[in-house]
Amino acid sequence: MFVNLKFLVLVKCNWEPPFSLKALDTLRTLILDRCDIGQTDATFFPENLETLCIWNCNLPLLLDLPNLQHLLTLEIQHWPNSPLLVASNVISSLIRLEELHILNVFCIIDKTALSNLAEYEGSLDDLSDDDFTISVLDEICKLTRLASLQISLHSSEPFQRTNILFRNLLEFNIWVGKTGNLTYTDDHPASSVSKIIELCNYQSEGLDSVVESAEEVTMHSSHVDMSSILSANKEAFADLRSLSIEKCNKMEHLARISRHEIQHSRQPLTCFSKLVSLKITNCSAMEYLFCSSVAKCLLQLQELRLKDCPGMEAIVMDEGTSDADIINFPKLKLLKLHDVPRLKSFCRGKTPRMDNSGNKWVKFPCLEKLKLMGLKYITDIWGKHCYNDNISCFSQIKTISIGFCNQLNVGIPHAMLNRLQNLEDLKIFSCESLVSEVGTCGSSTVICPLLALRTLTLYSLPYLTITGLNSREISGATTLYPNLEYLRIEACGLTRVFLPSIARDLIHLKQMSVAESDSVRGIITGRADEEELSDNIIFPELIKLRLNELENLKSFWCNPSGEANTYKVYSAQINHFYICFFYL
Repeated sequence: MFVNLKFLVLVKCNWEPPFSLKALDTLRTLILDRCDIGQTDATFFPENLETLCIWNCNLPLLLDLPNLQHLLTLEIQHWPNSPLLVASNVISSLIRLEELHILNVFCIIDKTALSNLAEYEGSLDDLSDDDFTISVLDEICKLTRLASLQISLHSSEPFQRTNILFRNLLEFNIWVGKTGNLTYTDDHPASSVSKIIELCNYQSEGLDSVVESAEEVTMHSSHVDMSSILSANKEAFADLRSLSIEKCNKMEHLARISRHEIQHSRQPLTCFSKLVSLKITNCSAMEYLFCSSVAKCLLQLQELRLKDCPGMEAIVMDEGTSDADIINFPKLKLLKLHDVPRLKSFCRGKTPRMDNSGNKWVKFPCLEKLKLMGLKYITDIWGKHCYNDNISCFSQIKTISIGFCNQLNVGIPHAMLNRLQNLEDLKIFSCESLVSEVGTCGSSTVICPLLALRTLTLYSLPYLTITGLNSREISGATTLYPNLEYLRIEACGLTRVFLPSIARDLIHLKQMSVAESDSVRGIITGRADEEELSDNIIFPELIKLRLNELENLKSFWCNPSGEANTYKVYSAQINHFYICFFYL
């Protein structure tokens, strides 16, 4: 009946001996999906297969296959979390194999040790003794045609003998030292990322050729000397697109090249030239990431995240390898620095050309999100040089979030407003010294309102007294945030939220929350030297108002003397009004 059958998919089937598919001589592709083959042996499989896929099946205790001389692709994905046990010589006998995908931690067991295995009473997860297991890599290295490898390996494998194997791979997804199973995801389509390696608790050598050619590298509690790799091969990391490093506490820097090596290099650097995403987390010894010459290669970098690096003093270290060239990050969209307490500047060096901010020589023309938290010693985010030159730098920022920067007095200087015309969301919180979210920088500065700003959040700022909403010293004759829609002010040192003339212009305000600010005496309060409005104030789009724990609030709108104003505040759309601990 199935004389010419070449392709067969079996789903949720159960078999017991003596049932076998061996008679299907013409079968080339066999896919077993959620089947029970726990009672089968090597005689179950046809011998002329070219593709064998075993997905989420109940397998025998020890998986054995016949001598599949024609097999090109072997893929196994096993349901249980216990290791997959494969008989010795099964893998190495597949002499024509080009693709090996085993998405489980697995062990190769010597058939002669079966009697010992039957008497083994411990957990299969603990199998690592030489009496039971054989090196997985020793068998895989015999597959001379292998081009695609997906596999999870123990960190004790002899990686030093595998350079030739890994150099010949066109595709790989390799996990080292990590428990659990490999999984397919949609995050990395085959057309975009085909070389992935993840290292966990890896401290040995032998994987340099894999790491330097990978497109995605993840390291956790591991040590790989990337600078040494780069010194040995200037073309290393040329294809790297994503790099994530966590708890690698021996790393002092990511990559640097000595001045001598640069001067004697015959070819321009290509390392990290395709890097799109870089994430460094909890690396206690890290002092900086790149030397300036390597940093200039980061032309494709779009996301940079640093978190919990207590020793880091700069992102880029100028080691005297270049002149006063600007380091440009033309595609960087996200810059997130979280709990990097010693960081004082983006770029630092020993040459006298570096100013105190260290930011003069870096540019971010496409940056959209800037998030800074826990930079305890930083006093200036932007660098005063930015005020008058290179108008495109920072001009695409849409979101700014600043928190726990305890020596920062001003969030955005006046002179920066002209280039922040795309800013939509500004959040500043828990900065002990901050006195204003928008400060001053020279009386001749032309004030540019932030027309795109929709959301303003200010909280836990005990010394914040002056804002672009309550002072003409900040805003001059203009309203800084004329299109503001969402306002949140909590636990700040303000005595008033708005000047009347500024409140009148906020016709797009939809939600307002003012809370936990004992110093607030009026939401809208005029100044003695300001001409009083002779009309009511209307918030035509306000739908939600929250006033909470304002113990000294006298009136929503009061005169400079503190007395309630006889004029009224209207909102035709309000549908949510919340007042708690509101004292008159």
